[in-house]
Amino acid sequence: MAGPSEVRETTQAFNRMKGRLTRFVNERTHMLAALGHNLRSPLTAMRLRIEMLDETDGSIRLKALVEELQSMVEATLEFARGVAKAEPAATVGLAELLGDLVGDVDEHRATLAPAQALPATIRPQALNRALRNLTTMRCAMAV
Repeated sequence: MAGPSEVRETTQAFNRMKGRLTRFVNERTHMLAALGHNLRSPLTAMRLRIEMLDETDGSIRLKALVEELQSMVEATLEFARGVAKAEPAATVGLAELLGDLVGDVDEHRATLAPAQALPATIRPQALNRALRNLTTMRCAMAV
């Protein structure tokens, strides 16, 4: 490589940094793919066991939670394969989404009684995931 020594050193440093970043991204992608694949088997086993339960409010909620987790695993695998798609926006009843979330987290410690339907155009899975993280963290801190 020709040119002033500062330019050569900068180019070499840039190339080393690029190599490290490429390795980091490849390792992260590999880890996500492995994690996603490893979660599929227990989720399938859980889904089969839930199907054998009597249909109660609890089993229906549990099935919905397993399906939500399955959806997150599939999104992770799509991301790792490089074919991830953004969740499309949809109009949903925000009150219903929040009510389900409250019921899933701890229906005995919180209630939700909206005055109206509260329609909203959102990415439902993304918002549900974010709110679940916040409420779960809040409930854990309260214990």
